[in-house]
Amino acid sequence: MSRLLIDIGNTRIKLACQDDGDIRSLPSTERSDWGHEPAMRVSAACEGFREVLVATVSRQRDEEIIHSLETNWGIEPAIIDTCRQSSLIDCAYEREYELGVDRWLAMIAAHKHSEQPVCVVDAGTAITIDAVSSGGRHLGGIILPGLAFMMKYFRDDLGLSVREISPRFTLGASTQQCIDAGFSMAIRAAVHTVMTMFQSPPCVWVTGGDGEYVRRILPFESRFEPLLVLQGLVLVGDESATS
Repeated sequence: MSRLLIDIGNTRIKLACQDDGDIRSLPSTERSDWGHEPAMRVSAACEGFREVLVATVSRQRDEEIIHSLETNWGIEPAIIDTCRQSSLIDCAYEREYELGVDRWLAMIAAHKHSEQPVCVVDAGTAITIDAVSSGGRHLGGIILPGLAFMMKYFRDDLGLSVREISPRFTLGASTQQCIDAGFSMAIRAAVHTVMTMFQSPPCVWVTGGDGEYVRRILPFESRFEPLLVLQGLVLVGDESATS
């Protein structure tokens, strides 16, 4: 069975094809154009597929993209939402709809891959860190501004001339070095603090567009998996199909 996987985030739309259990990435598209272009690109990717799974952090905002699948290809996509309770993991949020579905799917995939508690770091538009027990109970998480967001703030709002952020763990002697050190130390400390809240050491999973940066600054072993959200999308889609 071949099906198209669509992860619609705040910054990028990530596409992948699933064939016989294997997930293959397809070209993604940026959300810089908030007009019709993203919908057209996603719709074009659907050619040849009869089954489509969609995860979106804002179904209302992305209605045009979803509608284009139905009108152009006659496909009724399966829209995956965060659930309060499931056979995969249980959500810690009292109002589960407030938890971004991308976070939920990443946690599901990390939990499925591991036989121990997991700490999931998703470094995208925001940097989220979530904790899941070995039994599949979401313990909660934290949210930090993402690297691109903060760089835009430094450049546009403060007017600072800064480069891309690089790992640094000594005090800075320039604005660039201070920003590098601030980000590196803050993210490392946040992940470490969440890890201390487990009763036993968790397996750390890292994903997202800035996941490689995060993996480089962590002083302990972690697993980087750029397709973690899409893997979770497959697991939830399979569960929905059999329920």
